Amino acid sequence: MRCPAAALRRAVLHGDGWYGVGHTLDGVAPVLQKLRDIAADRGRDFASLQITTACHTVDRDELRRREDLGVTRLVVTPWERGRDAVAGLQRLADAVLHRD
Repeated sequence: MRCPAAALRRAVLHGDGWYGVGHTLDGVAPVLQKLRDIAADRGRDFASLQITTACHTVDRDELRRREDLGVTRLVVTPWERGRDAVAGLQRLADAVLHRD
């Protein structure tokens, strides 16, 4: 998904963070690198930005990989309705939550 450079600059210069929607794991990595580069050029600590991405499904590995890239918040949108919504949330919980 395309993310205009001007929008990324505004996020760094005037915002508290960036919210990326529709980016795959591979697609979000170069966007976050651009944000890092802009932050470095403007004297802002990249870690001061809240980085949020959204995806439909996630497992523990992808969750860790997004975190390693600098994502601080993940919005998961399984988009299921009715009884299927509960089952979808249960599948998500089973995939990412540690149960001891």
